[in-house]
Amino acid sequence: TKSAMADQEADVLGGTVNLIMKEAPEKPILNILTQNGYNTLSESYMNPKVILNAGKRFYHNLIGVFAQLSFERGYSGTDRMDANYSEEIVGGRKKMVVESMSLNDIDTFMKDRVGASLVVDYSTSTTKVKFSNFFSTKDSRNTTRQAIYQKSGSIDNIHSINFERNNITVLNNALKIEHYISGYKLDASVAHAYSKNDYPDGVGISIEDRGAMEDLAFWDFPPVEVPKHASSRGYNLNGCVARNINKEFKYNESRQYSTQFNIQKKFSITDWLAIDLKMGGKYKHQSKKFDKTFYTIH
Repeated sequence: TKSAMADQEADVLGGTVNLIMKEAPEKPILNILTQNGYNTLSESYMNPKVILNAGKRFYHNLIGVFAQLSFERGYSGTDRMDANYSEEIVGGRKKMVVESMSLNDIDTFMKDRVGASLVVDYSTSTTKVKFSNFFSTKDSRNTTRQAIYQKSGSIDNIHSINFERNNITVLNNALKIEHYISGYKLDASVAHAYSKNDYPDGVGISIEDRGAMEDLAFWDFPPVEVPKHASSRGYNLNGCVARNINKEFKYNESRQYSTQFNIQKKFSITDWLAIDLKMGGKYKHQSKKFDKTFYTIH
């Protein structure tokens, strides 16, 4: 939904997405998907992915159970070049020349990514009860190597390497009830959402090779040619100084509970006009902060 509606959260910006999890079909199903791939940047063949799902209905299709498990592991990466420009006087004319440029090599190893979902529903001609659960966790490692060439102040060549570890966990549970009676549709839901982002290890170091670049007044050439103008003496560890050493860790955790109740009635005013009357109330609790929205007519 791209715009805010009367029956949605009051703080909607830009729209909402209503994620409805798959239910068990009338016929039993069992699916297994396995795949592997090759990553050219990491030159790795070990990128497996396995998905298993099954569904079946019981007691004359009144109760349905659908479950899915997934596992994924693999390597990925990114190569990136960034450049900054400044306006200088070159040959008596103003010209945009390279101020600095950087090369970035990012290697990502997704050690484990595990997902699971379970949907149990009870359906009759007038009543539907659905209990949905979703869980996902990902443990990844990132290694970023960076080379920076800059000419602000002194012409320097800065090399850095950073190691990171990150774990993301998401859990969602929702119970929804729908009931039709005397032309009215009554629905209510209770939901729980939990997320955790754990960044336990972050270590980095950068070293600076001063005077590694040729003493050019202006870098009047494309950014891709900047490394070619590095000093012919090569990378000299004896001429380097430690620029920065860092270690960091971050942890973020959030939990939210929400409830909702709606009454919906359809009726016709004339033969060519119909109105959908919907009344509802919502209650949300998140991080000890309470937020109530008033009853609405839509």
